[in-house]
Amino acid sequence: MNSIRRRLFQLLRSPLGLAVSLLSLFLPLVLCALGAVPLSIALPLALFLPPVSLLVLASTLMGTKALLAEADRERSRGDREKLRRVAEARRSLSLVRVADAALKKALAAVSLQAGRYLEAVDRGLARDPSVEEGVLQALALLIDWQRAQDLGAQDLGTRTAAMHPALAPLNTASGASSELSARILSSLEKTAGDLEAALSFSAGYDALVEKQSVREELE
Repeated sequence: MNSIRRRLFQLLRSPLGLAVSLLSLFLPLVLCALGAVPLSIALPLALFLPPVSLLVLASTLMGTKALLAEADRERSRGDREKLRRVAEARRSLSLVRVADAALKKALAAVSLQAGRYLEAVDRGLARDPSVEEGVLQALALLIDWQRAQDLGAQDLGTRTAAMHPALAPLNTASGASSELSARILSSLEKTAGDLEAALSFSAGYDALVEKQSVREELE
């Protein structure tokens, strides 16, 4: 039932589904205004016909094509929104200033590789959702780390765990800050490595395609 309802709403958002629904809604009212149908019949028809027309449309080839096209549009909107969030996260990471040299280096690496990744995706590189989540996660961890620094070391383990579920409780205040920094550093380094791997795979594939193209031209 939920699946049918979701498909109907998805079809309603498509241009074809919206046009059919509006036609089904207003046709009885127009006929009533022209005196062809009494109001007592026109109103129930106006409520009944739109969902029925969508059900009928969904069972046709034209309706299936409209559903697929709308699903593609929704996916494209979702992709654009996700890439926008990644770009904002990358920009925020590039603005973070930390004293720790290792964290600073890892931040610079993630920011650089994320920028290269976004440029490559814009040129046609297949997206890697896990890599994009890594960039967003890196920013979330940095925000939690900065909050933890503001809160101070007292009960740091409990506070950081409450702020971010990925950070397990830390038992002692004396070692909490260094352990938290180590976990964030590990996350940043992993994200940078994943981004570099995705870009390396893309570069290798592009080189292979270019070699194949040159070989075909020579032959």
